[in-house]
Amino acid sequence: MEKTIKPLFQLINKERAPRTARVQNTARFFGEIIHAEDPTTLALRNAYFGQRTDQDYEIVDWLYGYQNQALEKVNG
Repeated sequence: MEKTIKPLFQLINKERAPRTARVQNTARFFGEIIHAEDPTTLALRNAYFGQRTDQDYEIVDWLYGYQNQALEKVNG
């Protein structure tokens, strides 16, 4: 059983590490944008988000539409 579990964890970790880094970087980026005080940043933020609707989640589809490739390989 250990022979089958170890490769699975390696596959999962290969996806997990860059994905969690992207989550952290994206959260930091949005935190800076949302709490901006600089007039130029505020103008850019307002222009960008002003083009989107309240129901537009395209910018985070990579996060919420995620399918774990490692588990799909194991489950066939």
